[in-house]
Amino acid sequence: MSRSAIALALAVVLVAAVVIGTGAYVPGASPDAVEDPRPEAVLSSPTAEPTATIRPTSTATALPTATATVTATASARPTATVAPGASAKEALYREIVTQYLGNLPGTFGVAIKDLKTGETVLINPDRPFPAASLYKLSLTYEVLREAKAGNFSLKTLMDITEADMAEAEFDEKLVPGMSVTIDRGLWFLITLSSNSASAALQHYVNWADMNEGMRELGLVNTRMAGDPTEQKYGDWRDELASTIPREMLRFFETLYHQQLLDQASSEEMMYLLRHQQIGDRLSYNLPEGVVMAHKTGNLSGTINDAGIIFGPETDLYVGMLSQGADYEQTTQALRDLGRALYDAANE
Repeated sequence: MSRSAIALALAVVLVAAVVIGTGAYVPGASPDAVEDPRPEAVLSSPTAEPTATIRPTSTATALPTATATVTATASARPTATVAPGASAKEALYREIVTQYLGNLPGTFGVAIKDLKTGETVLINPDRPFPAASLYKLSLTYEVLREAKAGNFSLKTLMDITEADMAEAEFDEKLVPGMSVTIDRGLWFLITLSSNSASAALQHYVNWADMNEGMRELGLVNTRMAGDPTEQKYGDWRDELASTIPREMLRFFETLYHQQLLDQASSEEMMYLLRHQQIGDRLSYNLPEGVVMAHKTGNLSGTINDAGIIFGPETDLYVGMLSQGADYEQTTQALRDLGRALYDAANE
């Protein structure tokens, strides 16, 4: 074999390794297996079962559904003002947020809570923000809610169609012709934020159902747009899913206490979030082996991340929502912020 042929063969092998993935630990991602390790997670497919890869962290991904123009209001930057009666740890958390987000462009909504001591910091907690792919938390909840009600089984097979690929991103793992169980679809939806899994799952639940499910949880400001039963706001919320920091905190706190529907449903949701494979933000600089159960979301000007960091001393909820933000600056700030809050909580 000539030298050029050998070089070509090696290049093909290298490209294949990148595309298929190796399953190795990636900073910020779950330290566990990148594929669902549960034996019952079986995929029926005309092709080999794909392995998951982390999407590049250097490029913002604008979801194709985000057709509305999101115009941020006057920037409400976090400040280090400490509320009367705040504990020393709460004051420290607020100072850390100010350090990393205070001088960035855009508006930020922040919720931090030590889930063992109850110490809490809230910044712009009731201001609406684009949910971006955080809406997939609502979708997962509704799928689990309706499965619990007996409307379908989580082992029901879904056929992935061409129509489900309309909003697929460059690293989509589902392809037309695949058949996946609904619970396997949830794996792709949460751990890889698959838009194709979202489309397939929406054959079983709709946006009005999702909004109703959120209302049952007391999350009246976490909603999907386009629901004809919902009021109109006359702004970007009529076209984009939205939420507020206080309600994302409530969602994760309810999950943490295993009160999301029931213990089994809570455990399933937590399992998926603990295996999150998009780890380019709050979880990126955490010590290897530390798990964050979280969900991210991207839109133009919106870089979201929300979830629970499980530390040796305490478990800390951190939720960061944004609007009118710079992708590169905010992503780097969230990496540093996540580690600083982890260190402060576990010192």
